[in-house]
Amino acid sequence: MSTPDAQAYADHVEALSRATPAQPAVRAAYGSLPGQQFEVYEPEQTNGAPVLVFLHGGAWTHGGLEWLRFMAPTVLSMPAVLVAVTYRLAPQHRWPAAFEDTCAALAAIYELVQQRGYDSRRIVVAGHSAGGHLAALATLRGDFPWIHACFPVSSRYDLHTSEPAPGSGEERVYKLVLADPAQDAEASPLRFVRGNTIPFHIIWGENDFPRIRTTSQAMVDALQKEGCSVTHAVVPAAGHFDTHLSLQRPDDPWYARLKREFAPKEIDPC
Repeated sequence: MSTPDAQAYADHVEALSRATPAQPAVRAAYGSLPGQQFEVYEPEQTNGAPVLVFLHGGAWTHGGLEWLRFMAPTVLSMPAVLVAVTYRLAPQHRWPAAFEDTCAALAAIYELVQQRGYDSRRIVVAGHSAGGHLAALATLRGDFPWIHACFPVSSRYDLHTSEPAPGSGEERVYKLVLADPAQDAEASPLRFVRGNTIPFHIIWGENDFPRIRTTSQAMVDALQKEGCSVTHAVVPAAGHFDTHLSLQRPDDPWYARLKREFAPKEIDPC
C-alpha cells in the first residue's frame, strides 16, 4: 500500500471481513482474467429484493472482494442483496481496464438480477474511493438506464491535474493508473454529467483528502446545475478511510439514505 494509513485500513477492513458470518450465495466471473469477479450475498427472501452493487477502493491499484464482505450483514438485514465487485488493477492493467471491467460486471450482474428474481427496478451502484469513481463513471458513461441511483463514497471525480506534485496521489494516477496522460479527461466523471437522469447521493469526510473534498463538491454543483436529483453529506471528523469503515455500523446515516432510496416509489425524473 502507498501509505501507512492505507495499509492500516486494508488490514482493518480485511479483519472485519474475515469475522463476518455471511457467506456468498453466488461467486461468479464476468471475464476470463483474474480479478474479474463478483460475490452475491442474499437475504432470506430474495424475490423482489433491492440490490446494492458495491466496488472496492484502493487507488485503482489495490483491493479485492475481501475489502467488502464486512458490509454483507447490514445490507442483508435491510433486507437487500449485496453484490461485491472487484476488477483488474493497475499498474499491471492500466486504464481503461478497470472501467471496462466495471461495465462488464454491471452487464453480468443485471442478467443475474433477472435470473434470480431480484428487483431490477431498484439497483443502486456504489463504491468507496476508486470504486465510487468507477461506479459514477459507469453510471454516466455506460449504457445502464436501469441503474436506480449512484452512491459514491469518498471518491474523486476529476482526474486531471496540470502540475501534480512529486509523490502525490495526483502524480500516482499518471505514473501508475493511466496508460496515457491524455486519458485523464475520459476517466473523469465530472466531464460527463450533461444529460444525466440518474439520482446521485455523494458523501465524503470532513478530513478527507483535499482532492476528494474539492472534486466531490464540484460534482455536486455540476449535477445540481443539470437539474438532477443529487443529495450529499460531509461526514463530521471523518478521514478518507473512515467513511468506508463506518459502514460496519448498521445505524450509519449512509444506510438510512440507502433505505429511503430502496423504498418502493416512482423514480423522480431529473
